Amino acid sequence: MPKKIPRDKNFSQSVPVLTYKKNGFILLEVLVAMSLVAISWIGLGNAYQLLILRLGQEQHKRLKIHQELDQHELQQSRLPINESARVPHRNRHITHTTRPIDQK
Repeated sequence: MPKKIPRDKNFSQSVPVLTYKKNGFILLEVLVAMSLVAISWIGLGNAYQLLILRLGQEQHKRLKIHQELDQHELQQSRLPINESARVPHRNRHITHTTRPIDQK
């Protein structure tokens, strides 16, 4: 609680000045708050990096699967088969890029 300094008797109008008891509690509160904010930011950054890493790994796996599927289809098309039992071509292109999937 702030203490009021008594008024000076030499002046008719004096301004009371508030003084505070100085202790380290406010500094401790500030340090705790700053550490909580820093820990939150570090945790958020780690979660974001992990998410991006997993997304990149999934895209790499998807690309490999498409390439293996394309190789398999090319090998199957080279084999002599009965023309009446052929399956029509697929609707997508054989070449794939590493661009990300369009999100809605």
